[in-house]
Amino acid sequence: MKLKNIMSVLCALSALTVHLPQTAAADTITQHDIPVSEYGTTIAMPMPSALTPALANSDEVSPEETAYHLKMAVLGVLPPEPEDDKYRNNVINTMDIVMAKKYCIEKEKPPKFPTYGIDVSTHQGAIDWKAVKNANFSFAIIRAGYGKDRHLDQVDKRFHANMHGAKQAGLDVGIYWYSYALNEQDALEEARYCIDTVEGYQFEYPLYFDIEEPSQVELGKTEVSKIITTFCDEVKKNGYYPGLYSYKNFLLNNVDEEVLRKYPVWVAQWAEENTYGKEYGIWQYSSTGSVTGVDGNADLNIAYVDYPTVIKSLRMNGY
Repeated sequence: MKLKNIMSVLCALSALTVHLPQTAAADTITQHDIPVSEYGTTIAMPMPSALTPALANSDEVSPEETAYHLKMAVLGVLPPEPEDDKYRNNVINTMDIVMAKKYCIEKEKPPKFPTYGIDVSTHQGAIDWKAVKNANFSFAIIRAGYGKDRHLDQVDKRFHANMHGAKQAGLDVGIYWYSYALNEQDALEEARYCIDTVEGYQFEYPLYFDIEEPSQVELGKTEVSKIITTFCDEVKKNGYYPGLYSYKNFLLNNVDEEVLRKYPVWVAQWAEENTYGKEYGIWQYSSTGSVTGVDGNADLNIAYVDYPTVIKSLRMNGY
């Protein structure tokens, strides 16, 4: 492994800061200890449990690799080369940490989270993505489409333009698919339509299943949870990192606890304070934001999890 890569890992460890939602309860933090073998001590590394669902349930990596990627994700760095057993097994020389601290101060800045973003669809019209980037937004979540009826061409009319514009402007990107599914078969068809639509793109935030229709509320918690699981598992099987979006009350009243724990949550609550009370990675806190480069109102979001690192380290979403 190159010295710079080693130093990047240790630098992040020596300057570790983890940001959690303001309302996160104490039990949403898991302690992951990194052994420092020379001194028989440990470094306690708090980790937002919002990082864990999709990774912990991943079929693509072993339990050891899962723990390793989780550690690297919270450190905010990409994994070092896997053949380097010293770092893969979490054995870190204490003096290396001291030297890395000096390197960090002189050479690098740790990643900054939380970070701010917007979500958009064709309803926002043409967007000046460079202006959005210059207004200090770091990510965008873009609607790819809705429903399952391919013959109606339900791909968002500005999806491709928004993807190219946001990526060219240097923003990290996520995608969402708006659902009208009323059963598992509908959800499967929506997932496959979505997968075909996003094929060929690389993106750094999850592929979110947006479920919020009144007709879906009437289905009951068990059926809604099956619909969510069907969509998310299908996109995951095809190499995409799934997530779940809805408004606070829908999530609390219509989704099984197990499903909320399984997939990263993007929760909408348009308020000054988030009172969702469960784990989440992104909070959509306003639907009436004013953003340079966007005509009219824009949805505003705060991301608390370093999804770009998580997704790239797992080689998902086209990476």
